[in-house]
Amino acid sequence: MKLKSGFLAMATVATLWGAAGDPVFADSGHSHSSHAESASAEAAVPADSLTREQALKAINDAILYMEEALGEENRESLFNDGSVMETLHEKTVSMQEALEKLEVDADSLDKGNGVRLKAAIEQLSERANEYHIATHDKDAEKALAEVKKMMGALKLIELSLKVEQ
Repeated sequence: MKLKSGFLAMATVATLWGAAGDPVFADSGHSHSSHAESASAEAAVPADSLTREQALKAINDAILYMEEALGEENRESLFNDGSVMETLHEKTVSMQEALEKLEVDADSLDKGNGVRLKAAIEQLSERANEYHIATHDKDAEKALAEVKKMMGALKLIELSLKVEQ
């Protein structure tokens, strides 16, 4: 079952476009040409080769970077498509790959845990999409709120997986 989240759909399409030079979340009103080559760098690891632990680490690392990107010293680069935004796109691709891995794993869990895991994955994906929108709107307060919500969704993902072990 594929997630209906705009985040995963956009990130998947963007990953496929990575070789063509269009990074994650490219849109018509937003130029990414200065960092198109590096956007697909972390996408090289297929989701099915990740372990659950690696997937959780990739998600956690991406969320922590999203929070760090909102720091005063990074905001200008984040909000003006600088190197912070470039790295954010790379982390987003890694997180998307990790979420795909965990979504596949959800099918191997008992029905209740699988449903909870998929719901938490979708929640995290939606929050990541809202974070992205907030960064392009240069709304640090909303973006930080979305980071906190992603951290909560990650805890739900971890709990769903822990119950199964």
